[in-house]
Amino acid sequence: MVTNMLGKLALLENASRLTHYAGARHSVIGENIANADTPGYLARDLQPFTLEDTGRTAMRATRAEHISATSANADGFLARAEASGDTLSANGNSVSLEDQMLRSADAQRQHRLATSVYRKAMDILRVSASAPRT
Repeated sequence: MVTNMLGKLALLENASRLTHYAGARHSVIGENIANADTPGYLARDLQPFTLEDTGRTAMRATRAEHISATSANADGFLARAEASGDTLSANGNSVSLEDQMLRSADAQRQHRLATSVYRKAMDILRVSASAPRT
């Protein structure tokens, strides 16, 4: 019963979604770093996290080229390839290790925020459950 109650709290649900998003983003960043020397590889990132978005939006494509530019990762968050003419190296690779480190720090910050919110919400629930009934 407690599990069902906790699963329905929007605050905890959003914190859980943000935790999953941060983990999925770390995975994409790791793939980018692993392919930093791969010719023609385009760096990818996830769509920004929003509370309104479920993170599992179905992909729509009107042409075959759209499929390769955006794909869903294992967690269902949409990833998009990013490249512009000024960020490509001589071999056509768009991975900047400095940029990936900044993105990794941002994903880590999001994960810490989500776990802090979850921890504080659980503290509040514990205090309210142990409060004497009058």
